[in-house]
Amino acid sequence: MGDGLLDGLTSEQVHMVRHLVELLRRANESLARVAVVAPVEPAGHPSSLLSVTEAANMLGISRASLYPLLGQGDLESVAIGRRRLIPLSAIEKYVRSLSGRA
Repeated sequence: MGDGLLDGLTSEQVHMVRHLVELLRRANESLARVAVVAPVEPAGHPSSLLSVTEAANMLGISRASLYPLLGQGDLESVAIGRRRLIPLSAIEKYVRSLSGRA
């Protein structure tokens, strides 16, 4: 880091900035190694609507982590009676949106 970006900072602040840059570099490398796998329709599933449990399993997260995605509108869902179902296309769209954030 040059070009005077760190001029005027204390040595502790410079150390913190360099540490943060290193953490960001490592995070970026980790994200680059993540393979995005297109979900496939579960065997024996007659439609492209998944239960909350199936959708969470497909995304590799817990049901508790999935509900905020539904509540915030990050992941589309439909209600049929009292059941909340997630279209397979919504999972695919959400995964594509994640790869766009990297």
